Parts: sequence; C-alpha cells; structure tokens
Amino acid sequence: MKGISAVIATLLMLVITVGLAITAYGYITGLFEQQKLKIELSDISCASGSQNYYITLRNVDFFENVSIRDVQVRLDEVPISQAALIWDWVPGVVAGSQVITADNSTVLRFVCSNAGAQGLPSCVPGTTHRVKVIAPGSRTMGDTVSCG
Repeated sequence: MKGISAVIATLLMLVITVGLAITAYGYITGLFEQQKLKIELSDISCASGSQNYYITLRNVDFFENVSIRDVQVRLDEVPISQAALIWDWVPGVVAGSQVITADNSTVLRFVCSNAGAQGLPSCVPGTTHRVKVIAPGSRTMGDTVSCG
C-alpha cells in the first residue's frame, strides 16, 4: 500500500507542475500578443448634420511610437488615401513628426462626399457605412456608423 501512495503522489505533483507550466505559458504569450497590437480602436463616430467621420485611435505599445503612415482606413472596403485623412494634432501626436506616441490617443477624421468630390470617399447621407482601420501588423478593427 505504501508503494501505491508514493506513485499517486508523484503523478499528482507532475500533473500540478504541468498545469502550472501551461497556465504560465498562456499568460506570458498573452502579454506578448498584447504588445504586438500597438493600435487600439477607441471610437468611430460622425458629426450630426455633416459628413465628417471621426476615428479615435490609441497606441497601446508602451515602448514604441506608431507612424500614422502605417495606419490604413477603409470605408465600405474602399481604401481612403492618406491625403484624405486629417490627423487632429492632440497630446498623443507630436506635431510634424506624424507618430502616435507611446500610450496616448489621437483622432483622425475624413470627409465623405455624396457629390463625388475629387479625392474624397463617396457615401450617401443617412445610410450605414462600415469603417475599417488596418493597424501595423495587419490587425483589422472596425465598426458600422451612420452619418446624417
């Protein structure tokens, strides 16, 4: 009987050790995955009575700045050119450097045109559109929004 108890105790210790190792691996992997995200989409909205879309982005990387040139925006799967994106220089973005500093937020906006204005994405007021943001590392975020 004493021999069986030692075997069971050894097996239990091995199972507990392997379980703790798997838990630690999952936790550490999750931390590194979070660091790869870099950009987080905080909000997508539009101004009532206008065709201005506002996208609030946050740099969740605590160590690196993110270049705004690395961020792509699509409206109903149609890419919006960097020239049509207007970056509002807020405390998270160093004016002229075009980077979102570590652990800060910024707002970008673009104007949508139902008249087919040159260089502007087209949309029809009052309809729902899908806005998608593609961040560095090809992470895709988005939401639907309707502008009046």
